[in-house]
Amino acid sequence: MALTLECLLKDPSSSRFQDFSRYLQQQYSTENLLFWLAVQQYKAAYDESNGKSMHQQCLVIIYTHIQPNAVCEINIPCDMRLAILDKVLLQGHIHPDLFLPASEAVLELMRENAFNPWLAQSNHTMVSSFSSPQGWSSHRPSVSSFRSTNDFGLPSKRRYPSLWKRMKNSFFRSASHRRSSLSCSSGNS
Repeated sequence: MALTLECLLKDPSSSRFQDFSRYLQQQYSTENLLFWLAVQQYKAAYDESNGKSMHQQCLVIIYTHIQPNAVCEINIPCDMRLAILDKVLLQGHIHPDLFLPASEAVLELMRENAFNPWLAQSNHTMVSSFSSPQGWSSHRPSVSSFRSTNDFGLPSKRRYPSLWKRMKNSFFRSASHRRSSLSCSSGNS
């Protein structure tokens, strides 16, 4: 029987789930899994409490995963994000079904951007006896991982050191070019 993402997600204590979680960490795309798990826990707690006193837990999901520039912001369409924010923050709805479209979108993102490559890598390493994921050459972080920014709206220096180095070099090259063109133009006057 082929392993599906849904089967994998049913048992967070399994070794395969833990392997997949580590793979997501390496790809800087754990926000999708964390959101999906938070929604599943919210659904279960909502059902047990009959919806009472769940507003705070709903807001935690909103401010952690849905709000723009959230700590673990998920990559969902803007209209979907705004609809969820409107229902919770303006209308006061807290039923778990409001997260259903985002949950399905995140599940599909995980399937295409993480699960399928992880599964291909896992099958490749089983066949060729490699145990290290470093042999996987298709490093492709999720789109939302680039939304990790500092206070200035720039990518995190710790997460993307090579990007920072290129930005810095580019800045100094362009500044140097501007200075030399200014000195040339001022000398011609």
